[in-house]
Amino acid sequence: MQEKLQLPETPTKEQLEVLEEYVKLHKKARIKSNYGKQNYYEDRQDLIEGLCIFRHSQYQSKPYYMRFYVGDGKYKSLSLRTTDKQRATQLAFEKWKELSTHVESGGTPFEKKTQEIIDLYVKSLEKDYEVEKIKKKTLQTKLTSIVKLRELVAPYETPSKIPHNFLKDYVVWRRTKNWNKSHHKNNPKPPTNRTINKELQDIQAWVNWCIQEKFIGSYLMRDIEVKYLKIDNKKSIEKNPSFTYEDWMTLVRYMRTWVKTGVTLRGNEKKNMFYRKVVRLLILCLGNSGTRIHEMLSLTWRDIEIITKKGVGKKSGKPFTRYGVRIQIPPDTKTGSREVVCQGGQYFMQLRDLYKEKIGSYPKPDDPLFMNVGTLTSKKDDFYGKPLTDSFLRRLWYELKDEMREYKGIEFQKAYTFHSCRSWFINEKLLAGIPPSIVGQIVGHSLKVMETFYKNIEVRERTEDLIKSRFRNLQDNDFEIYDFDNDEVLV
Repeated sequence: MQEKLQLPETPTKEQLEVLEEYVKLHKKARIKSNYGKQNYYEDRQDLIEGLCIFRHSQYQSKPYYMRFYVGDGKYKSLSLRTTDKQRATQLAFEKWKELSTHVESGGTPFEKKTQEIIDLYVKSLEKDYEVEKIKKKTLQTKLTSIVKLRELVAPYETPSKIPHNFLKDYVVWRRTKNWNKSHHKNNPKPPTNRTINKELQDIQAWVNWCIQEKFIGSYLMRDIEVKYLKIDNKKSIEKNPSFTYEDWMTLVRYMRTWVKTGVTLRGNEKKNMFYRKVVRLLILCLGNSGTRIHEMLSLTWRDIEIITKKGVGKKSGKPFTRYGVRIQIPPDTKTGSREVVCQGGQYFMQLRDLYKEKIGSYPKPDDPLFMNVGTLTSKKDDFYGKPLTDSFLRRLWYELKDEMREYKGIEFQKAYTFHSCRSWFINEKLLAGIPPSIVGQIVGHSLKVMETFYKNIEVRERTEDLIKSRFRNLQDNDFEIYDFDNDEVLV
């Protein structure tokens, strides 16, 4: 007589987990003991050698299955999802042909789901970043492209079903079906040629990885149709336009008011007042150093050295104090490690003092320059101590522009971004007479790109008096015009 299993009235989670594992093991053992003793095949028909269709005797709906030999003593079975024998025969031949081609070109007959393979690829990229095989920015860019890839291949359950021309109409798809203007109010233009080309490269990299890992046969890459778009360097520069002299002056002056405003347009009183001050200093640091936004956000205080110089101007004869900064750009950035020596050290000093006021002590050497310290509405501190993200700061940038438009009636004609600070730095340094090659070294640009910048500088009047007046006004509005190494104003 079989004993009745006695369970506690209120079993604990641990007891339930043990019971679940017990049932799984015994179920597996029973199946194993019955293997080969039951006839699962019903209405079997051999189509060709190594290929047959059949019904599963244990299923009430009796759909047809196909079973075929894949080599090395292994068989593969697939549901044909039909009870019609003639249709099942047709589908069996079609799938057998597809999978035979897939296997012959290097793929595996035991395919994983397409989305599952993408998950594995993401883990592979993250591992590459952990071992410093790829840079952080590269990882972020690829992950963004993979979001597009997931949507693009969503109709194809397994890799063998992906057609060789699945990228043929990518450009049209990306700029129509995959683009919703209402979701990009602050950047209403569809993706540029450069962006689309990068996405196509990242998707092709995924295909190559799949072939390497035997998830996809080489047939897909052999016939893949990809049309890359022509890149216009001039248009690329226009995407992140440089501030005009007037717009920079307007922005800087309004920011002094903005950081003191008590209520946002959304009615959130002082929700992000601290980060408003951070964004203001971010813009000034970017505009005075020419660094890229992701370079600035990757910096720690260990990468920063404030330089102080006192002396007497050779031309003016007046004493001066200059605050510069030496920045060590980390290697995991677009152009790798480089050293930037520039003016504007006072803004980095103000940033350090701002964080001291907020957290009660000066930031540590390994703390991010622009560090997340939470907000008044933060419900958890998972991101505390980590670098602020580009997306978070961009939202504040849009908030700044919205309030300029709402309260002052000021709306910029150009679609300025954080990157515009870099373009502004380059243009003003070129206007100050610094050779393009020197400016290129500072910002990490090739001479070819610098020449494009130089050609796009708009100067209506370059009289000496006008330029002197312009530079004096800039220095009064948080942009330094002097050669730090030579201790001289560049006019």
